[in-house]
Amino acid sequence: MNIKQLMPISFAAIALSLGACATTGGGSDASHLAAYTPYLQPAVKSIRYTQARNWEKITDQHVLLETRPNEQYLLKLDGPCLQFSNGSPSLIVDAHMTGMLSAGTDRIGTMDSRITCLIREIRPLDYAAMQAGKGS
Repeated sequence: MNIKQLMPISFAAIALSLGACATTGGGSDASHLAAYTPYLQPAVKSIRYTQARNWEKITDQHVLLETRPNEQYLLKLDGPCLQFSNGSPSLIVDAHMTGMLSAGTDRIGTMDSRITCLIREIRPLDYAAMQAGKGS
């Protein structure tokens, strides 16, 4: 499949592909999402974004995106679109503004699927509080 088939044509659009360890961990999707919920901050419209360090599929409609060490965001998607085969999947990020990732306009998907999903919400994760909570 050609990457150009996955992206709408736009001068401002960019696509970044990265290999990552995308797992859903143990337990159900709901319990996996619930583990992050207490550490989520209010939604933001956009974040500075050039490349992801890592990403994790939390549910069919939620992705945890790490942009820098100790800087993570929970992305809520408009539908299930993270289809991938065995191996290390590549995440495709289609952002309309270079250096930014915005809810309501930007999309993500994987190389293994023709489907991309609109990012509906971006919520910063309080990583320090989460790590402190794990230690207690």
